[in-house]
Amino acid sequence: MSNEYVQVLFDDKDVLKIALRMGNLWRNTPVVITRAANKAAAKVRTDIDKETTERYLTQKRAVHRTGALHKATYSTLSAQLVYKDTFRNLARWAGHPGGNAVRPLYPHQGWNNDKPKNYFAHVKRSNALKALTGEGEIPFRQEAKGYNLLFRRTGRSRYPIKGVAAPAIPQVVKNKDTLNTVSKTAYEVMSKEAARQMELYLSGKL
Repeated sequence: MSNEYVQVLFDDKDVLKIALRMGNLWRNTPVVITRAANKAAAKVRTDIDKETTERYLTQKRAVHRTGALHKATYSTLSAQLVYKDTFRNLARWAGHPGGNAVRPLYPHQGWNNDKPKNYFAHVKRSNALKALTGEGEIPFRQEAKGYNLLFRRTGRSRYPIKGVAAPAIPQVVKNKDTLNTVSKTAYEVMSKEAARQMELYLSGKL
């Protein structure tokens, strides 16, 4: 199991600026911050789904279902996206429609061909396929639980074997480029919503 989280929050300086801007209504500062953080967090979740899918051979729904949004409250003032997932077999790392992270897709390239000498894989779209060597014996495909999965033998004997694992979704959502992109958008959304909430309070509409 892999767990990762992404926080959406204002730093102390921004909180102080909001409190000063609110003036006599400073007690409503937690409300302003909470609403701004929650709106930004919802946007961040959508953007992480998109950015991760564009960088890795996975699908938006696969990314989305591993994440959970924990909203900010008046006591915490920060929203949190928590991603949890197990490590799946590399052969089950779903790609775009018609694609897959592993080549060849099946143990035999043709009905009269020998098994491939090796398998090649990548999980990041920009990376070339790479031979699955360097960790012992060349992997092989074997059916397990109704799926054709990749395994390696742990020693000279036929068993035991271990699955060839792909990264868990929580590991790839924290890609540096992804976080840089969503952080900028999050701050923009949060700042804009905080300004809107303050204007509503200061104009007497709230």
